[in-house]
Amino acid sequence: MTEQPGAWRRVTGGWRRLPGPAKDALLAGLLWLCVLLLPLLDTLSLSLADSLPAPTPVAVATHIGFATLLCAPLLVRRRFPVLSTAAIAAVMILAFVLRIPLFHGGLPVIVGFIAATSAAYYRTGWWRLLLAAIIACATLATGFIGRQVPTASDLFLLVSSTLLPVTLGWVLRLQRDRTRELIRLREITHRQARAEDHTRIAREVHDSVGHHLSSIRLRAVGALADPATPAAEPLRAIADTSAQALAEIRRLLGLLQADLADPPVPVADLQALAREASDRNRTVTVAIGPKVADAIPHDAFRIVQESVTNAVRHGAAGDVRISLEQLDSALIVTVIDNGAGRPGTPVKAGFGLAGMAQRVHRAGGTFVAGPREPHGWSVRAVLPPSGAPEFP
Repeated sequence: MTEQPGAWRRVTGGWRRLPGPAKDALLAGLLWLCVLLLPLLDTLSLSLADSLPAPTPVAVATHIGFATLLCAPLLVRRRFPVLSTAAIAAVMILAFVLRIPLFHGGLPVIVGFIAATSAAYYRTGWWRLLLAAIIACATLATGFIGRQVPTASDLFLLVSSTLLPVTLGWVLRLQRDRTRELIRLREITHRQARAEDHTRIAREVHDSVGHHLSSIRLRAVGALADPATPAAEPLRAIADTSAQALAEIRRLLGLLQADLADPPVPVADLQALAREASDRNRTVTVAIGPKVADAIPHDAFRIVQESVTNAVRHGAAGDVRISLEQLDSALIVTVIDNGAGRPGTPVKAGFGLAGMAQRVHRAGGTFVAGPREPHGWSVRAVLPPSGAPEFP
């Protein structure tokens, strides 16, 4: 009993470590084996028990083909979830119309259930949920209704079973987003606590030790101003040593503040952000200048992320263009779209724009955002080179 939880954790941990395509291939393969073998075994056992004829080679070959067509769309259920669900529904409806003898029962319905859940999980938008529900309804109808005339109970069970996978996928996606948000909030809270501790330590050291060292140096320099002061060399050494100690403290406090800076973000993450935001109705492109480094400042990535989110959610943009250019020592970040913004429209300082402006100004850069001709929105940020701020 004590080894079972550990073994289960190893299994689930190994599953989580697998890349997405490997998970989809493993899931599709297991379902393919079940859909392929179990009906054949059922038919063979019935033929042996009741002296019924065994399935013909043509029936077996047809069953293998339809089982492959049914499970193959699961290989792309993450990238094209709605399309894969529609393909699975088409295969099930075709098998129902052609009356494939071995292709029946609840196993194909399970495949359709998983596909509909994936469609609701990996795609947002009410119209996509509605489309997934319609496809799931058509898919499940072949399993629940069969070849009999449907009754009211059958229709009620069909509608309820249709809503189940779509609702499950939607709830799982909400839970995933909430978990990510909680993790991000926990990281922000942790960083804020560290920042407060570092700021408090830096202020105490600067106010106490820095004050005393400055006082020692000023007294030594003041004493050296009098030519008649004895022990000039020791006083000069005291003044130089205190000045060096004060500079060293300022350097260490600068490192303490720099430790709070967010790590740079690889440019590949920017490309991944563009791919995730793109779909059939929207294109997000990224143009990287030749002088831009392989990793960009964290503030630059957050500005692009927020700009793309605003363009997609609020502007209904169909074309979003991201541009990064390194000019001298400054990084220029530009995001333009063809959304609903129009010239002359008053700019509302929402939390997104205010947060981006605050990031840029905190880094010592400039930030401009507003509508563009003939319609759309433009965001431009100029970020100076990042470095450890000098503590006063």
